[in-house]
Amino acid sequence: MNIANILTILRISLVPFFIHSLLTSKNQLTTPLIFFSICMVSDALDGFFARKLKLKNPIGTYLDPIADKILILSSFFVLAYLNLIPIWLFLIILGKDTIIITGWLLIYILTGTYNISVTLLGKISIIFQMLTIFVTLLELKNIQWIFYATTIITVITLVDYCIKGTKKITSTYSK
Repeated sequence: MNIANILTILRISLVPFFIHSLLTSKNQLTTPLIFFSICMVSDALDGFFARKLKLKNPIGTYLDPIADKILILSSFFVLAYLNLIPIWLFLIILGKDTIIITGWLLIYILTGTYNISVTLLGKISIIFQMLTIFVTLLELKNIQWIFYATTIITVITLVDYCIKGTKKITSTYSK
């Protein structure tokens, strides 16, 4: 267990506290903002330590995207429930993740490979999704632009992953 993995586990363990504070905030989003900010910083730091200190390992490779999905999906679900973001935005993000996970399982079943690699577009999509949550928690006015920008990058990322997944499957069966 290294510092990068510990930070990832910390992020996962903070999600219930963040969600609880969001649900019980009574229109005061300072505490949820603090929890979410800690999660964002821990996400950045675990990646930094894993790369710079060469601490990448199989546990971190699996846990980091799981931590991101738990944080992002639960955040968007609760923010939509509280009418702080539109429900369609949550459904688009949920749909993208469902399709990508299903595609990954299909690739695993058909090819026997299970490597998980996040693309640059995938990272940009996660950044936009986290930024959307952060901006929403700041309670800024006129933030609809971030909803549309996040939707566009999320859909582009989904198309990119679908193309890459299709190529992986077809290259396996064309040999």
